[in-house]
Amino acid sequence: DPPNLSEPQVVVVHIEPVPDKPPKEVAGSSRCLVIKETEVAHITLQHLHFVDEESPNSELTYTVTTPPFHFGPHSIPDAGRLFLVDSLPRFTKNSHAPVLRLFTQHAVNFMKVAYMPPVMDIGPYPQYIQFILSVTNHMGLTVPG
Repeated sequence: DPPNLSEPQVVVVHIEPVPDKPPKEVAGSSRCLVIKETEVAHITLQHLHFVDEESPNSELTYTVTTPPFHFGPHSIPDAGRLFLVDSLPRFTKNSHAPVLRLFTQHAVNFMKVAYMPPVMDIGPYPQYIQFILSVTNHMGLTVPG
């Protein structure tokens, strides 16, 4: 036996995952909403649902990169707005509702985000509205809209 032998030592290595994947859309999300012009509607998990393995829902942030706009043949200037439900005293159409630019998946999960059609009468034809969102996780990885 050579001299200077010590007892075996244990070294614990903790490897942190690198969040290198962007948020992912949950299968079955429709990204479609049908609404009467006189109503407002919640944006729900059935409409908009992304997840990220390493980010909580409160840190998955949607950015409205292009606000609501018309893309059909019978368009009118106002295309409605996204708004935060808690910003209004009543869940009804209100031209004073602040336009929503950022919100989280957590807000969607708890029905805090809604769409309001144009305040003015849309006329006799259905209107086709679109808005474009990007979603970003807590590490800044973004799925562009």
